[in-house]
Amino acid sequence: MSILFLLVFQSWQGLVASLGFFFAIGYAILAVVAGANAKDPNLKSKPWLRGMSVVAPISFALSAGILYWSGWHQVWLSMILFAISIPIAVGVMMKDRKVFTPKVLVHGLWFVAFMVFIFAMSAIGSFGGAGWIPQPWDWILVAVGSLAIYFWGQRESIAWMTSPAAEEAKGIYY
Repeated sequence: MSILFLLVFQSWQGLVASLGFFFAIGYAILAVVAGANAKDPNLKSKPWLRGMSVVAPISFALSAGILYWSGWHQVWLSMILFAISIPIAVGVMMKDRKVFTPKVLVHGLWFVAFMVFIFAMSAIGSFGGAGWIPQPWDWILVAVGSLAIYFWGQRESIAWMTSPAAEEAKGIYY
């Protein structure tokens, strides 16, 4: 497996850069979850950080910036891995048809849109892309676009958390 990863990423530095890219994706997802928890009317406990409704979208936009700033080469390579892994993950989740139905998976389309947005901006932007959008306008576009996707993701996350399928999943997964 190590040889395969080194063949794909071509160097130890390339592998480490990819891990950083995937960590930034994790931070973006956590920002959406934290923001959704802060807005969830059914949540019994308060968020651990005051002002989460401000901190979470800023964190998401900064995570999007880290993804974008990692450069076109890193983005397209990572997107290939996502194109392979997302259908596998969906297939594994769909094995439990009682909880994970195609209707439930619609709540995750914001994430696919986010990845497509980062891919497109990276392709046309100034960090190894075509350079059609100069700095700082490329970053401004990434920030504004990612904020729109953040609020979409937050709304979908709250819809998932308040759905009957989420209640069912609580007894099975956590």
